[in-house]
Amino acid sequence: MTAGTDARNPSVRQPVSPEPDIVLRLARPVSGEGDDIRQDRLRVLAADERRRAEDFLRSADRDEYIRAHWLLRHALSEGTSVPPGDWAFTRDRYGKPRIAEHLGDSREFSLSHSAGVALVAISTGRPVGVDIERLADDDPPPLRSCLSPAEQTTLSALPGRDRHPAFIQLWTLKEALAKAMGLGLRLPFGDVDFTWRDGRPVLRPTASVRAPELWMCHRLDAPVGLRAALCVRGPRPRGRTYPRSTREMTTLDGFAPAGVRQADGEALGSAAFRRRHGVRLAYVSGSMYKGIASAALVARMGRSGLLGYFGTGGLRPEQIDEAITRIRAEVGPDGPFGMNLLAHPDQPRREEQTVDLLLARDVRRVEAAAFLQPSAALVRYRLTGVHRRDDGSVAVPNSVLGKVSRPESARAFLAPAPAHLVSALLHSGALSAEEAALAPYLPMADDLCVEADSGGHTDQRQLITVLPEIVRVRDTASVGRSVCVGAAGGLGTPEAVAAAFLLGADFVLTGSINQCTPEAGTADDVKDLLQSAGVQDTMMVPAGDMLEIGARAQVLGKGLFFPARANKLYDLYRRYDSLDAIDEPTRRQLQERFFRRRFEEIWQETAGYYATRDPAELARADADPKHRMALVFKWYFVHSTRLAMSGSSDRRVDYQVACGPAMGALNGYLAGTELENWRARHPDTLADLLMTEAARLLRTRLAALVRT
Repeated sequence: MTAGTDARNPSVRQPVSPEPDIVLRLARPVSGEGDDIRQDRLRVLAADERRRAEDFLRSADRDEYIRAHWLLRHALSEGTSVPPGDWAFTRDRYGKPRIAEHLGDSREFSLSHSAGVALVAISTGRPVGVDIERLADDDPPPLRSCLSPAEQTTLSALPGRDRHPAFIQLWTLKEALAKAMGLGLRLPFGDVDFTWRDGRPVLRPTASVRAPELWMCHRLDAPVGLRAALCVRGPRPRGRTYPRSTREMTTLDGFAPAGVRQADGEALGSAAFRRRHGVRLAYVSGSMYKGIASAALVARMGRSGLLGYFGTGGLRPEQIDEAITRIRAEVGPDGPFGMNLLAHPDQPRREEQTVDLLLARDVRRVEAAAFLQPSAALVRYRLTGVHRRDDGSVAVPNSVLGKVSRPESARAFLAPAPAHLVSALLHSGALSAEEAALAPYLPMADDLCVEADSGGHTDQRQLITVLPEIVRVRDTASVGRSVCVGAAGGLGTPEAVAAAFLLGADFVLTGSINQCTPEAGTADDVKDLLQSAGVQDTMMVPAGDMLEIGARAQVLGKGLFFPARANKLYDLYRRYDSLDAIDEPTRRQLQERFFRRRFEEIWQETAGYYATRDPAELARADADPKHRMALVFKWYFVHSTRLAMSGSSDRRVDYQVACGPAMGALNGYLAGTELENWRARHPDTLADLLMTEAARLLRTRLAALVRT
């Protein structure tokens, strides 16, 4: 079943199994689960299971148990004629559950659940075990009796903050092995010894595990705050080659049926990207100016195990601080989220203030936008806290996603921080000697996102040309070869998302489509307009913050006068040297119809703003009438954004709504479905839909190409 398609069932997912003949199913709670859903699931369970459920004192534990056993029964029924309620189970002499003999089904299974999440593994005759466990700050320290001497030494060498997650991961591996062996807790965990080879867990021989080569053990990608593992008895069936990574699953010669058949949205893109950010999909919701990518939107993504960036542009530091507090309260201390850092080459102090706040609040992810080259503030953020661990590896606490649309900008993010900036920061005391010394070994970014035909500021690049070029730039970089390259712009349908991955994207980032969700920080009136847009309903206008140089932005055009008025203002700026030089009919039109205010009123408001924020800008305007005219015109661009965010319906024609054609493409795709109305389009719902359907398209269309 597809995640999120049935509101009466939990969100069931199909993780890609590292063992292609093993079926994995995962279920997590979703909003709106009430007593009616609980009763529906209970009816599927056997009488003894229902009695066991009623024995739980805490309702959360009861719901978790019911969800897990409901999931097991539905997973076993997939592809069979046995209804979920008809499965019966027995136990062997060690207590391991098995399918009752009279059903004639020789499959083996394993079930685990924790923190509301259930995980099932089903095999065709191979002993299998699976385990999922919760990470928590209040858990007890690692039990030495559960670790081999070698494991104790390895954990002791880790930094304090890394020991508990490493212990929980080891515990899941041992628990999964114990289940697969059929011994449960009779297996002495202290006599089970795991080491790591190429990032993968490997069993070593001990008295309790005399033939470790018979067991295939794997870490599994798990939702945020959890760790999971799978163990299965080998050897693998002969004569078949299985992909070693999710990347290979869509590129095997002959369209490998075992690997690709099981691929879903969680298999697309880079596994390294998912691990780095602790997310379940290689999918990001990007920032949008003035908190349109709101705290509610970012928190919703984080709670669903997805990464979103808050839009800090145009906000005061105290507003950004408040957003961080709210997001953290909802996603938890380790939940995935990030904040936007907007380049201000003409006002570097604004960047510095934002970085001061982000570092003070321990924000570990930044989306760097509009940077042609790294600035001192961005370099300070990237390098602060960098240190060498005891094992010689370099710890980099702060992650940067650089948005780029040109190869030269990509090269700047793939290279180490500019030496002159590092030197200046070192001498000012902003960086330590160790942080500066390690700078040459680190790229400026962990991730790059190639922006194509996006809403707002855009070069209107074509993804089909610029993405492969920047992937090639990455592949030849000296220190940035491990950087993931993502795609953004025009991604509003599964077809577009699938194409991005075929072009080499490690992840995808969406923007415009998330503006038309209940959580977005813009007015409902604007969302109604966005929902009615088609792919043809955007227009190019001058970018208000860069009016003088003629930079362009893409906005919604349907039913609005703003695009035409914005373009006329730019034309007037190019033709005249001052407001006084403009002919009287045009002056009257601007004041009465465009602005609905007199020039003098607008200037007083503008001068008041710059008197406290940037007095030098005010002095320049007093000396240069053309610059003063530019600031008055810019007021309209700011005002039009405020109108859209507040939903001033009497001024609807003046709404400025940044938007790309992805919005219209999504509307067309969702027409006639339950998601046609924006009130049902939550950002994580769209993420699951686009990724799952993109995976389906890749399976079916690649298979068709191979057959032809």
